[in-house]
Amino acid sequence: MRVECGRIVSAGSPRHRVTEPNAASPGVLRVGRARLEELADVAERLAVLLETPGAMPLLPGTGREDEAVGLLLVGLVRSGVPVADRSDPRLVCVRADDQHAAHAAHAAVTAVDEDRVRLRAAVKGDDGFLATYAVSGYSPFLVRLAARRGLTPNTVTCMSMGVAALAAVWFAAGTRTGMVVGAVLFLLSFVLDCVDGQLARYTRRSSPLGAWLDAVLDRAKEYAVYAGLAVGAGAAAVGDPVHAGDVWPLAVAAMALQTVRHMIDFSFGARAEGPADPPRVIPLTVHDDARDPGPEPGGVARLPERTSRVGALHWAKKTATLPIGERFALVAVTAAVGNARWTFTALLLWGGLAAASTLTGRLLRTISR
Repeated sequence: MRVECGRIVSAGSPRHRVTEPNAASPGVLRVGRARLEELADVAERLAVLLETPGAMPLLPGTGREDEAVGLLLVGLVRSGVPVADRSDPRLVCVRADDQHAAHAAHAAVTAVDEDRVRLRAAVKGDDGFLATYAVSGYSPFLVRLAARRGLTPNTVTCMSMGVAALAAVWFAAGTRTGMVVGAVLFLLSFVLDCVDGQLARYTRRSSPLGAWLDAVLDRAKEYAVYAGLAVGAGAAAVGDPVHAGDVWPLAVAAMALQTVRHMIDFSFGARAEGPADPPRVIPLTVHDDARDPGPEPGGVARLPERTSRVGALHWAKKTATLPIGERFALVAVTAAVGNARWTFTALLLWGGLAAASTLTGRLLRTISR
């Protein structure tokens, strides 16, 4: 079969050919209750075609027998029914033909720690550098602990907000101790921010409300800390390294820049990328999947795709956009060793470059489409 963006867009059988296959079906289908009627309709059409001589002949050079599950998969995909690929190389899926194979399959299945696989699968694969290498190594243990304590993802999101509010209070104290404690609390808030999403995926309790709450409180956490830093900069004793004077214009500018950046991100996701292409409907009597690859983008339009294939360039690109993990770390480090003026200056400089980088990337992706 061929999988694109997690969806099976073409499946093969002894009677159907797949263009540029990139995956293999494990031979198992899980059909939701809402799709049972469509499954029955596909099965009925397949049965009629199989009973009609010459209606759906075997491909040349194939002498294999038809498999019901494989044909049903072809029928569903070609009928335009969205079929997601949920296969995981860390899990075992074996079709056993005899008792010996069944025992071997059972042993292979029981040897896999499915809970551990679920925990690792809950970690996002496209996170930032800091989230991937500084948090994801131990966050699954926190996710398991939260799940055993019965915490919901929204509860962890609110806990993250509470810790960030405490960080803002410590920053507002205007002392070096307050800056260091606030920095540690702000980083802890980011760890909890990673845990809430992983917990939602691990417990399968994702919801539109949770996604909205997470996005809103992420901004509230940052802006509360910016306000705390601005208050502490003026409250610090004159002559103290923490004292930075009136930095409210810088704080407001940092908030405005961050607001514009997120507006660009969300507006591009909602409009520039556009709706997903509808599944193609292809007659079951046609051998090929009639794939039309379309014109290949060239030149500068393929630059984002090419650079993403190189590990160092991939991480450099992600870090350059100043994602939330790197942003929280930048605030924590500059506040702990310097003062609020350092923090806001770094945010404006790096954030401005990140905004320009993001706009350039969005433009190139739009051209490539």
